[in-house]
Formats: sequence, structure tokens, C-alpha cells
Amino acid sequence: MVQLWGVFDDIYCPHEHTFDFLEQVFDQVMALFPSLGSTSAATKRRRRSGSAARWRRR
Repeated sequence: MVQLWGVFDDIYCPHEHTFDFLEQVFDQVMALFPSLGSTSAATKRRRRSGSAARWRRR
């Protein structure tokens, strides 16, 4: 368990099962805290992101 904030060498592997897992986690978190979401997040970079646009079109 990490006890501090920062940038780390370990990342999630970009595999479909990784994103499926993360989506399940986020779905459960959003069910607990429905006020989190687009109104709480900056959208400027996300709107310009090609990868974010491709993910939304799935």
C-alpha cells in the first residue's frame, strides 16, 4: 500500500481485461458516490484527446 502521492513506475497494462476490471471498479464507486463524474472533472483535455474520443465511441 502506497502511503504517498506521486508518479510511479508501475502502471496498468493496456489490455481489454484490465479496462474491464477498472470499469467494474468505477461503476461500483459511481453507484456509491453518484455526484462524482463529469461535473467534478476538468473536460478541456479530455475533449481534445483522440484516445478518450475512441473510448467513448465503444
